[in-house]
Amino acid sequence: MCAPNQLWIKDMLALLEEDYPEYMSDDLIASSVHELLLASNICYKSFLGVKEVFDDALSHRQDGEHTLIQIKELSLTILGRDIFRREIGIVDGHDSSSYFWILPVRVIDYSDTNCTDNVAEMRSAEISIEEDDVSQYLTPFLYKHYDDELEANKRRVDDRWIDDDGQEQTTFISGFEWYLTHNFFTFTSMADILKDICDTVDSLSSGKENEFTIKLREKRGTAAYALLYAKGLSEEQIREYNTDRPKEDHTEIDLIIDFYHRFLYRMEYMMRVGREKGYDLISFMGP
Repeated sequence: MCAPNQLWIKDMLALLEEDYPEYMSDDLIASSVHELLLASNICYKSFLGVKEVFDDALSHRQDGEHTLIQIKELSLTILGRDIFRREIGIVDGHDSSSYFWILPVRVIDYSDTNCTDNVAEMRSAEISIEEDDVSQYLTPFLYKHYDDELEANKRRVDDRWIDDDGQEQTTFISGFEWYLTHNFFTFTSMADILKDICDTVDSLSSGKENEFTIKLREKRGTAAYALLYAKGLSEEQIREYNTDRPKEDHTEIDLIIDFYHRFLYRMEYMMRVGREKGYDLISFMGP
């Protein structure tokens, strides 16, 4: 009863599930369609394109595998890029699901740097990275260079209360905090992190070892649909994977190097534009 350009993504998915149940009941096809719609700047155009693919598949009695290939080819036609290319993801802007949010910030009021009203954020330069990818590929560098004595990190208030004597008491957050808390890094610390990542890329490329290549082989985190190694797995397969999670990471070296190259570029740009606009810290905040 309304034009396609008036629909929300959830409405589009509901219509597709109702009109094309034989294809949308396939988890791989459904997740690929959802990913295509999310990535589209003009969403309803992608929706109409998906309908054409499904209509063509029905008329020619195509199986799910062939239809999935056509959906992925549609991303090239509509978006001009292959969003299904195997890579460790970096999302532009703010993704509100299980992602770390990384952006330039500046503390305005040091009375409580855990209060969002006291920290200015440069959202225009923000990127998001899935938390298990942060755990696997970035924490070795972040933990090494995290400075608990940095004033911005020291002043993150955990709790304030009045004791029995009427005195205000305050406790502060200590260490790198995983959930919904700014973890601040100076631009100097970030430069050191990026240098370590560059050295690690050189080591991975040449087959040499350093302190980080060893840590990268340790498996951390749990599987989720957003992760590279879990794409294509069913919910049951993901549960089985997490129940008996391997102790070593076997992600292809080329994929890790590609991720680091893209991360380096983003962070170098982020610090340049951040410094230009008066920001002096980089924040990593977990979901």
